[in-house]
Amino acid sequence: MRPNWGGGSDVYFDMAPRVLPCLILLAAGCFAQTFEVRTAKVIAGCLEKGLCGQELEVGMESAKTSARYMRGWALCDARVSLGREGSPEQIANVQRLMTMTKSVDYITIDVEVESAGDDEAIVRTHQAFSRVLRLPDGSDRRRITTVTHREQWQKVDERWTLKSFTEHDATARWEDEKRQVQLRF
Repeated sequence: MRPNWGGGSDVYFDMAPRVLPCLILLAAGCFAQTFEVRTAKVIAGCLEKGLCGQELEVGMESAKTSARYMRGWALCDARVSLGREGSPEQIANVQRLMTMTKSVDYITIDVEVESAGDDEAIVRTHQAFSRVLRLPDGSDRRRITTVTHREQWQKVDERWTLKSFTEHDATARWEDEKRQVQLRF
């Protein structure tokens, strides 16, 4: 089943600092309003400090990775979402979840550069994801999750590449339940 993305054919950003992520999303083929990679903090922080070199470069690479993740959801293809970083087990698990997804309400990802040197950087991404899942009994339920990724980036041959990432503060809840579950990894 391919999810219904509920948006139009435009990507809409209401602030000028979001122009670069908008272009990244368009280049990645993400055309629904339900997608948003917010890098305003990265850009504003760089401009405020007069640092638009390494921080901006690695922040935008992280935004591209996030856009690829969302494009995979639009295509219902976990291999696109996880790319080379995903293990076969991770790809199979995400593909199972994609197959259960009836519609996506939104995916937002905030990108914030924690530190950046000449060849290493730490980036935090905060993701919020709401979607309707078709359960095995045939019923539909809205699942809302949040997670923070701490990404380690390394510059190799003048190009930033994702070295590894860890998940923190993951939560999940069903919309019809008040209780929120803290996920442990």
